[in-house]
Amino acid sequence: MTLWIDEPIWPAHDRLFSHLVSDTSYAELHEFARGQNLHPRSFDGDHYDVPQERWQQLVDAGAALTSGVDLARRLNASGLRLRKRKGDRGVSRQRAVPFPNGTSDVDLVAAREPARDDRVFAAMVFVRDMRGRFAVVYSIRRAEWGCPGGWREPGESPVENAVRETLEETGLVIDPRRVVPCGYERFTPLTDDNVIVPERPYLQVFRTELDGEGGQLSDGDDGIRETRWVDADELTRLCSDLFWWPLAVEIYPELGLELRVGQVDQGDGRDLVEAHIAEMRELYEGLELNAEGMPPAGPGELGPPGGTLLVGYLYGRPVCVGGVKRLGADACEIKRMYVVPWARRRGIARALLRALEDAARSLGYRVVRLDTGHRQPGAQALYESEGYLPIGNFNGHPTATFFGEKRLR
Repeated sequence: MTLWIDEPIWPAHDRLFSHLVSDTSYAELHEFARGQNLHPRSFDGDHYDVPQERWQQLVDAGAALTSGVDLARRLNASGLRLRKRKGDRGVSRQRAVPFPNGTSDVDLVAAREPARDDRVFAAMVFVRDMRGRFAVVYSIRRAEWGCPGGWREPGESPVENAVRETLEETGLVIDPRRVVPCGYERFTPLTDDNVIVPERPYLQVFRTELDGEGGQLSDGDDGIRETRWVDADELTRLCSDLFWWPLAVEIYPELGLELRVGQVDQGDGRDLVEAHIAEMRELYEGLELNAEGMPPAGPGELGPPGGTLLVGYLYGRPVCVGGVKRLGADACEIKRMYVVPWARRRGIARALLRALEDAARSLGYRVVRLDTGHRQPGAQALYESEGYLPIGNFNGHPTATFFGEKRLR
C-alpha cells in the first residue's frame, strides 16, 4: 500500500483537516477511501480532505504519516498532482488521453472564475433548453459525440469562441451575456507532435440555459456529421465513457444520479422517507405526516400495482426519494419527495421530479398532482417552473398551501 497522510493542521469550516493521497494510482486512493467510508465529496482532484476526528482511523488502517511538503513532493513525482487555484474544485486528472493532435494528460477542474484569456486555446459550451435537453454534435475528426466547441480564432475572446462554435455547429444563436464559466480542462502535452503549447494549455468550459424549448438544429459545419437534442439519459449513453465526463457530472450532478425502485418501509427508501418526515416535523412545528387524517403514503400507496417509490443514488450514496400514488384511473399524486441537504441546489430535485413523471406515464397516468407548504418556496418554484398549475385542495392536506396539477404529454 502506498497511501500517505499528513497531520490535521489545515483549517476549514471551523475544523482542522489533513490530506490523504496515493503516489501510485487514483484507483488505489478511491478504493481505500471507500473502505474507510470517506464521503465522495471530500475528494478534491488528487486527494481526500480528512477531518481531524477521522485521522487516527486512517492511520490505523494503514495510511503512512508524512509531512505536507513530502506529500506534495510524492504527488509531483508520481504525476498525480492536480494544480488548481484557490476556490476551484479539482475533479480528476485523466492520464495519457489520446487526441488527433497528440496525447496529453488532462486536469478537469470545476471553477466559477474563467481561466486567463491569454492562456485559453479553445472553448466548449453545455447548451441546455428549458426541458433539460442538451445540444450535442458528432465530430467527424474525433469520431465521437460531444458539446459544441473548438479552437479560438485570432482576436476573439473565449466567450466569443463559444458563441461562434455553437452557431457554426448547431445553428443556435446564444446570448453571450448568459454564457457562464463553469470549469476548464488543462492539457499537459506528452508527445512532440502535440499542437497544444504550454503557454496556452486551457480549454474553457461554459454553460448556458435557453429560456424556451430548443429549436431545430442545423446539420452543422463540414466537421460535424450529426446534431441532436438529447435528454440526460441519452447524453449519459453517448458520452459517459469520454475523458471529460467527470467534469460534466460535477457541473450537472443529475447526470450521475442513479435511480432504483425502492420500498417505503425497507432499506434506503425507508431511511430517506423517515428523514423527510422528521424535516417536515421540524419545519412545520410538530406536523406528523403519518398522523390520522393526513393523506396516506405507505407501502400500499407507494408500491405496486398502482404506485412506486424511486430512490436516487449519487456517488454510490442515497440522496433522494419520491413516490407515485394512485388517485384514480388517469390521475396520480407525487408524494414524499426529498433530497438530503448536502445534495440540494444541484439539480437533483428537478431530475427526480422528471423521473417520477416518467414513472407515472409508465403506470398509465395522464395527470400528476402534488402539494407543498408555505415554508417551502423553493419546492413551489420548482413545481411551477416544471409546468404545474394551481388547483384546489385535492387531497385534504390540512397545512399545504400550493396544490398543483400537470397533464403529461
